[in-house]
Amino acid sequence: MKFVVLIASILYATFNFGQTLTDVVNIQNITYSQSTPDNRANGMSFYDFDEDGWDDLTLPMNNDSILFYKNVNGNFQQIGSYVDAIGYVKQILWVDYDNDLDLDICISYEDAGIQLYQNDGAFNFTDITVAAGISNVPFIAYGFSFADPDTDGDLDLYVCTHEIIGQVVSPEPNKYYENQGNGTFIEKAQMLNIDNGIQPTFMPVWFDYNNDHLLDLGLINDKEFWNDALYQNMGNGTYQDVATAVGISNDSHNPMSLSIADFNNDGYQDIFKTDIGNDVIVNGYAMDYKLYRNNSGVNFTDVAQNLDLDTNIFAWGALWVDYNNDCFEDLYISTTLGIGYSSLLYRNNNGQSFDLMNDSINGNTVNSSFCPVKGDIDNNGFYDIVVLNDNAIPNVLLNSGNANNYIKIDLRGTQSNQKGIGSTIEVYTNGEHQTQTVFCGNGLCAQNSQHKIFGAGSATNVDSLIVTFPSGIVVRKFDLGVNTNHLVIEQATEVLDLNQGTNIIYACVGEQFEFGVSGLYNYQWNTGSQDSIITVQSQGSYSFEATNFAGDTLYISSPLYVYYEPLLTYQEVINQPPCGALNNGSIDLFLNPASIVFEVYWSNGNQGALNNNLSAGNYSYTILTNGNCQYSGSIIIANAPSFTVQYITTPVTDTSLGSADLFIWGGVAPYTFTLAGDTVNSPITDLSAGNHEVIVTDAYGCADTVLFTINDMSAASASETIIGVAKIYYNEEYVWVCDIKTNDIQHIEVFDMLGTLILDKHNWETDADKNCRIKMLESAASGLYRVVVTHDSFVKSTTIFVR
Repeated sequence: MKFVVLIASILYATFNFGQTLTDVVNIQNITYSQSTPDNRANGMSFYDFDEDGWDDLTLPMNNDSILFYKNVNGNFQQIGSYVDAIGYVKQILWVDYDNDLDLDICISYEDAGIQLYQNDGAFNFTDITVAAGISNVPFIAYGFSFADPDTDGDLDLYVCTHEIIGQVVSPEPNKYYENQGNGTFIEKAQMLNIDNGIQPTFMPVWFDYNNDHLLDLGLINDKEFWNDALYQNMGNGTYQDVATAVGISNDSHNPMSLSIADFNNDGYQDIFKTDIGNDVIVNGYAMDYKLYRNNSGVNFTDVAQNLDLDTNIFAWGALWVDYNNDCFEDLYISTTLGIGYSSLLYRNNNGQSFDLMNDSINGNTVNSSFCPVKGDIDNNGFYDIVVLNDNAIPNVLLNSGNANNYIKIDLRGTQSNQKGIGSTIEVYTNGEHQTQTVFCGNGLCAQNSQHKIFGAGSATNVDSLIVTFPSGIVVRKFDLGVNTNHLVIEQATEVLDLNQGTNIIYACVGEQFEFGVSGLYNYQWNTGSQDSIITVQSQGSYSFEATNFAGDTLYISSPLYVYYEPLLTYQEVINQPPCGALNNGSIDLFLNPASIVFEVYWSNGNQGALNNNLSAGNYSYTILTNGNCQYSGSIIIANAPSFTVQYITTPVTDTSLGSADLFIWGGVAPYTFTLAGDTVNSPITDLSAGNHEVIVTDAYGCADTVLFTINDMSAASASETIIGVAKIYYNEEYVWVCDIKTNDIQHIEVFDMLGTLILDKHNWETDADKNCRIKMLESAASGLYRVVVTHDSFVKSTTIFVR
């Protein structure tokens, strides 16, 4: 979403080269100023209290109506007050303490303790302090903070008292009000040993210093007579003060701001504390600032001097703010006491050092300044800073921005508190790992915008966003666009199995699958589909996220990888049985790629790519691959059909040579005729009288040798006998071959028109009376048949008959 930038900010920016922070308080018509008793600091809120996406301002007024400035498209407009202050205001927080999705107000007072106001949802506020179980007995209250350290889903309240023995008749320790989840609280500070005794405490901050996913409690105590505290949450309902053990007790100092951030992007929260400075030495200690670097949650080291932050100026509040969106938290420090010092803006140099950047500020920041807070006035993705001053109007420092990118994040709790207070947000982008905690009260009586901005530098996307809610639920988002706003909803996560226990499917070419789970909402597949069920037809990884209707459970499917086998190609090589061989055929399958083939199964029971010793028949095969894909086919093996050759000859005469006309039954054309080594055509002409031998070969290479005689009918051999053609008779059982010289016959054979031998030469009976040979015809089918009679002289005569 793009927003209009204030024209005023553009005009101011033209006076400077580079990024600027320009005070636009006058343009914004904010004329408010305050006067605090004893010049002791208080704070303000830069929280979007109407949750319209534009950060609003809430300013303290002592014994008067609290001031509310609504942000209307980048312009602040004062609206009617919702509550009246009953004393000297120290801190104001917007908080949804009862998890009813509207923001309530809590205020601490220097002279009236603390008050809690409930919002009815229409911005009508009722003081429910006593009804909620919170004491209304006046005491000197200072900073307070809401969090959920017991992770029961509601916000507890820790309140600091600034009371000292001898200055107050009955001084009170700090208070810890445990939220009972029903709109009431029970005070348990002493029971849990976190009341801090009788000490003047300025500010509590809940944060997880050792990354054990439990919120610990940091406290700063005023005056040089006391030390600071860090109560480690042990996770079993108890706490231990480890401040001295980890090196942040800050003995005999005057800390006034407890500001938490991960300034060096190592994933652990660091601590900054202001002090009174001014070269003051108390009990041998210089009252300078402290920057405690977190050493992986084990202990802390003060590196302020090493990183050029050992400033010796009286300061109240300090604000960590990545004002230039370079992925590193910079630091704004509010100085005070009218000594002529400007507040301080330090740029963080990649966590290695800090440079003072006050030249980037256009405006008068030489004030008695108390509390700096951050928000985004014009929604340009760069934090602006508002500073609460004493006896002066606030500084409203509008950020001109630069070319760097950002991502803006809001949280919505479902099992945790609805604003996600106490959550940890991690952003990985531009080679950096940024970490921020969602506070409700930190620094010095400060409340910053709930719309968290993370700088992205020159990166064009955010690699990952990880939010750990107080409940322990972790929400992860990946590959997010920059310069965008994201609402992260706390969702219990359930992992779905798309394929019943296995995350790999081996698929065959052409197969398709349907994956998904119906009945959920807001589907988002990694393919971009938003359907509940998708059809998969290509190789890849498939997963989705979806929610239930309430949006408080996120269903994540385990990635399912679909692997498509390569297409198997194969060639059939067929070797038919040679002539006369009944079972010597073969089929060979050439497979590519052969590596994916598990086995080849044949219908005759053989296995393997080669199927041999085959007789005539139909052979089907199934190729099974490693991925259980199947390819199939069938092949016909045909025995090379035998053939017979018959001939009709013409004799040699006085006028011409003889010839032989060959007739073939069976076999496979074309046929080759070889006579005396030469290839000839049928009929064969120019044959001399005598015996001849012709080799006939068909297309399968089958061969038959034909012997025939060319008779000499010339005058010289006129005495030779001419053999006639037989007469054929038949009935259902027998066939008679008659009118032949039975004593000149070698044998008789009967063929069908395909050349198949029907009756062989054996067992013909002789009927001498009728001059016939007889044989049982058996069950020959109807059709044409050839009767071939071979005579003693090897002359063959052929007769055709129809049955």
